[in-house]
Amino acid sequence: MDNSELTNSQLIEITDRFYPPRYRKAAQFFLVLFSFAYLLYNARNIPTQIQDLHIEYQFLVFAILFAVLSTFLGALAWWLLLLGFGEKVDGLQSARIHLISNLAKYIPGFIWKYAGKFFLTIKMGVPINTTAVAMILEITLLILIGFGIAVTLLPVSDLLHQVYIPINESYTPYFGVSIILIIITLPIVLKIILRRNNRSLQTFRFYPRYLIASTLSIIAGWLLIASSFWLIGIAFSQSSFDDFAAFTFILAVSFIIGLLVIFVPGGMGIREGTMVLLLNAFLAPGVSVLIATTSRVIFVFSEIFATIIFLLVARLFTAKGWTQDYVKSIF
Repeated sequence: MDNSELTNSQLIEITDRFYPPRYRKAAQFFLVLFSFAYLLYNARNIPTQIQDLHIEYQFLVFAILFAVLSTFLGALAWWLLLLGFGEKVDGLQSARIHLISNLAKYIPGFIWKYAGKFFLTIKMGVPINTTAVAMILEITLLILIGFGIAVTLLPVSDLLHQVYIPINESYTPYFGVSIILIIITLPIVLKIILRRNNRSLQTFRFYPRYLIASTLSIIAGWLLIASSFWLIGIAFSQSSFDDFAAFTFILAVSFIIGLLVIFVPGGMGIREGTMVLLLNAFLAPGVSVLIATTSRVIFVFSEIFATIIFLLVARLFTAKGWTQDYVKSIF
């Protein structure tokens, strides 16, 4: 099958065959209903719990800035990932695809983000097999890196000791080493598996320097979005600067759960419910709800704002001669 043979509707039809819409919609309804019910229950005492709350708005400004930078790094990581598979794609075009399709995750129907990104990437000239493998690798890296960050920070924060975590902290260094080894060897293992199962994929080309650069971009993006969430926590709860590990852990866990529950648009409600559940261990429930909901508003706004800024400056970058060869020279 070449790139012209697959349409967006066909991709949705294939997905529906493996995951019938009636089951998906039922699961989506009950999960979202339970999550919002939990949030409303914890928000019941907000008026009394925030009477003396002093919001530090300057931290919210920096939270938005870090979230915007994290969004841009996500677009850079996608481009570098495609370069790592030997695809000579235009940086601006691949970044546009990533940013626009990323907003589609908030459209009801879980597939729109992935279908949009998949379809637009193959329309750009990237083979279907390469696009599929690159998307799988991107999601895998997001989950593994997030889990690695969470596990690494588990024994660091005193606040996290107030949260029940079913993991023996003495084993966390081994988890960390295992995750690092998996991330480093993942492209090689993937290449071996693909070649053994499909001879037509033996033409895959791997460029480790771009794959490593993509991985580093994802790590930097994780740390920036974690910093954004931490600053939101400081703005509402006057948390200490030493609480970065706790807020990073909570964000990583909630984001991973939101990613895994792919049939809920953008993990809406699921992510916030997880945040509140963990934040309640050391914050008042009302404050936890404020932090979780504010983080959603800021992250969505930052994604929209980053996309608009990118579209506005794309022509300027093109006029200045910003090409993939320029970025290639950096790596």
